[in-house]
Amino acid sequence: MDGEQYRRQLLGVAKQRLRLIPGAYERFKWAAENEIWANLPQWALPAAFHFAEMTGDPRASELVINHLKGVVDRWAKDNLKPIAIEPLALSEPSNEAARETSEQRQARRYGACISAGLKMPTDDYSHLPRGIGKLAKAEGITRQAFSDDVKAHIRRLNGRQTAGAYLPK
Repeated sequence: MDGEQYRRQLLGVAKQRLRLIPGAYERFKWAAENEIWANLPQWALPAAFHFAEMTGDPRASELVINHLKGVVDRWAKDNLKPIAIEPLALSEPSNEAARETSEQRQARRYGACISAGLKMPTDDYSHLPRGIGKLAKAEGITRQAFSDDVKAHIRRLNGRQTAGAYLPK
């Protein structure tokens, strides 16, 4: 393997290994093109490769690839700063939401409908107005679950029980 083949293989390995770090491959390529290759021992192929190549050992290419990966990894460790990634800030559920009863949740969702300017029916048998789906999406639930809560609150407003509302009293 001559110097140009070695350089091309090294750049190929670097391109694959450094692809997720912005600008890292370009910096490595610049270093590879501007460093004096023969004078740097970290760039040189190990003697085991030369022996394997001379004896026709099929593991010679594997030795080269492992060496090239090591060269790229050492260069990255020496020349790239670790990237500090902020942990994802997940909002904690508020204590009020965690302690909210189903009646409070239903009343809150009914209030959201009123606040949105929807004309609400007076009984739970009537159709709910258009726009319920958008409120449900904003709440992060399905339209059906939102509608069930709103209708349960309407039943409660009318003095009807919510569980088993369709059974005779």
